[in-house]
Amino acid sequence: MGDEFDNETKYSLFSLKEEPSRKEKILGYMKSNKFLNLYVKFPMTMIFITVNVVMAIVSGIMSRDLMSFSSLVLYRLGAMQSGAIVNDNEFYRFFTSSILHGGIVHLAFNMYALFFLGQMVEKIEGKVRFAVVYIFSALVASSFTFMSGYMGIGIGASGCVFAIFGYFFVIIAYKVYKRVIPASILVRFSIMLGINIAIGFTVPNIDNAAHLGGFVSGVFSGVFFFLVDKSGYSFLKKIAPVIVALLFITAPVFAFLNASKDENFPRFNFTAAVEFQESFDDIIKFVNKDYPKSSVPENIEVGKRYVEILDAYMLSTSGKERQQLELIREAVMVENEILAQGETLELIEKRASIIEEYNKFN
Repeated sequence: MGDEFDNETKYSLFSLKEEPSRKEKILGYMKSNKFLNLYVKFPMTMIFITVNVVMAIVSGIMSRDLMSFSSLVLYRLGAMQSGAIVNDNEFYRFFTSSILHGGIVHLAFNMYALFFLGQMVEKIEGKVRFAVVYIFSALVASSFTFMSGYMGIGIGASGCVFAIFGYFFVIIAYKVYKRVIPASILVRFSIMLGINIAIGFTVPNIDNAAHLGGFVSGVFSGVFFFLVDKSGYSFLKKIAPVIVALLFITAPVFAFLNASKDENFPRFNFTAAVEFQESFDDIIKFVNKDYPKSSVPENIEVGKRYVEILDAYMLSTSGKERQQLELIREAVMVENEILAQGETLELIEKRASIIEEYNKFN
């Protein structure tokens, strides 16, 4: 009787299986799916990519154009604009600008780099350090843009991507020095970095100040974490990410306190921007002699109105964008002179010179 009871007990204990928890079931499913498994292996990299993609979709829907997003939409969503920060204290723009992009191509380039670099750095350094460097380097990158005096709309995750470039550069350089990996890897990485830097100087409207700020913050983080690890102090290792975050937060504070002394920070003229965007196609038609009115005096008045629209919008721009707008304004004024005086050789040559100069930007 006792033996039978023991056997039954053993059998029942052997047959009992603990039901997996809901969390374990979800993780199991994610691991079995190739794409979702990336969120398990590299959670921070994939979360950052997801946030950028979602914001791109939102920008595209609001712009009604998935290839190129409206600057007005980007401004509303939190694009970098120095005037809004200085005059309206919209400090959130230091970060929100890093999750916005100008279009699908811009997004694709940055996410491609983040996908491959992010995985490697997150695997080597861990998700906490990687997340801190990526998130808070956005503040440093935007601060460099701010201090450069750029008045236009600034967007893109490239500052954060360059921070990961800088961070990974320190890791590779040390491993090459210790002969853990061959020097050829550092050479290949340096070539890839060089190509990205070259793109910044050859493609119009690239924010090189943000790239520099991101790279500097990444190199600093890499060196700082390396020194902390070498120190041997476990407590210092735990608080090291917090120290980096606090240091990077001081960047926009420093930039703002210094820049606010200078009054040359015009607000972003939203009304002027809307009017410019609505009139842009008509302005270009006017420059190409597709006049909207039937009489010369009426067309001259239209031309004067276009100059006013351009003047109002240009106050919120800088750099190459402003140069382009100045050329368009000049072309409108020449067209007005042609309407008033007739076509002279001097005006025809001047017009051709402006168009040639403008085409260099495209």
